[in-house]
Amino acid sequence: LSSALVLGLTLTGMWLGHYYLTSPSIPLGPLRRFGRTYLVAMGLHTLVISLVTLIHLCDSQSAVRSSLGVNNFQDVLAWVRLLIGLAAPMVLAWMIDESAKLGANMSVTGLFYLALAKAMVGELIGRVYLTMQGALF
Repeated sequence: LSSALVLGLTLTGMWLGHYYLTSPSIPLGPLRRFGRTYLVAMGLHTLVISLVTLIHLCDSQSAVRSSLGVNNFQDVLAWVRLLIGLAAPMVLAWMIDESAKLGANMSVTGLFYLALAKAMVGELIGRVYLTMQGALF
């Protein structure tokens, strides 16, 4: 549910940013509120995935726990999921919020593009873990 929320908000933010680029005379209040909403949603998503990861670390038989040990090349994907798919979008969410406060709608739109690419990579890897190893990650 949090994944769907984050991906939906990221795509919607990108569209909203494009709307602001084509109509620069509209007030910036909605863009600022959306930037804050995205930051909160990304924070909640990061919290949920962090809790799930901690639960996996407590289970000695977990596929995610063994993947975080990086025993083979495929195990690198677990770290890509956490760093590129979770930490990077969280930093971008903060940057989006700060740029929206400044009224820099071009920056907000570009940052949403980056956040979408990184979030998609992370969620795709998360789905691979769910499908291939039966582990929610």
